[in-house]
Amino acid sequence: MADNFLAHNKGLDSPFTRQWQVMPNDDSDLDPKPRSIYCRADGTLRCRTDQGEILTYPMVTGEVLPGRITRVFLTGTTGTYYGWE
Repeated sequence: MADNFLAHNKGLDSPFTRQWQVMPNDDSDLDPKPRSIYCRADGTLRCRTDQGEILTYPMVTGEVLPGRITRVFLTGTTGTYYGWE
């Protein structure tokens, strides 16, 4: 299958090329670090940013949180999330 975008560089605002379910964990960082987080089921996302800030976001199904999130905490997180790379 032809890929008309093969020669283009991926940026933080580019469409995802890989996705995986985020498994919240109080002790471990995400690996790999996603370009954004997609909400699959409503909930609250408690996370740490690249800058070390710990933030909590109410999320609804279909919402995308762009940004370099390093950790999604088990404590304080509800809902289902996917990492997009």
